Amino acid sequence: TMTGAVDWYVGKLLGNPKTCAGAQLRLIGSVSFISAFLNNTPIVAVMIPIVMRWAKTIGVSASQLLIPLSYGAIIGGTCTLIGTSTNLVVAGLLEETYSIGINLFDVTPYGVPVAIMGIAYMMIFGPILLPGGQGGSGGSPLDGDEILLGARITSWSPAAGRSVKRSGLRDTGGVYLVSVRRAATGNIHRAVGSEF
Repeated sequence: TMTGAVDWYVGKLLGNPKTCAGAQLRLIGSVSFISAFLNNTPIVAVMIPIVMRWAKTIGVSASQLLIPLSYGAIIGGTCTLIGTSTNLVVAGLLEETYSIGINLFDVTPYGVPVAIMGIAYMMIFGPILLPGGQGGSGGSPLDGDEILLGARITSWSPAAGRSVKRSGLRDTGGVYLVSVRRAATGNIHRAVGSEF
């Protein structure tokens, strides 16, 4: 399939780094280069599921790679005229107002140093600022298969008026009942037992 082919090429491009910093550097560098010649939004949209699978494969937290993916696309887009729509708008305004034309690589001497500084900033401060890093707030819901789901038991539901055990909410195969909120009182009950 097309996705399999893209995964294979991206796997060859990104490789199998051993550290989170190595994964970030490979990702930012390759995405920055690609986004200098293609529109940023489709690159990020295509790369999100690929990066999620790649993160699981190499054992790195996805929350450490998704922001660098986005920022890599943004800073790479500043390296050429067609890398981002903002450059095209400015080029159009210069042409219209001052009759000054800009070529594809006229912004490169300014964009590349800014991109290098942006990559350096992300590599230095990313582990501290990104979720799951040294100063981060822990893992991300994207790291595992955990999903928090809210459900409302209506009066006509077979579970209404029954205990947790009798309603079938206890043995659901991988689903854990975290809390119950009573609509009538607004009280929240956490870690409820099977006879609640």
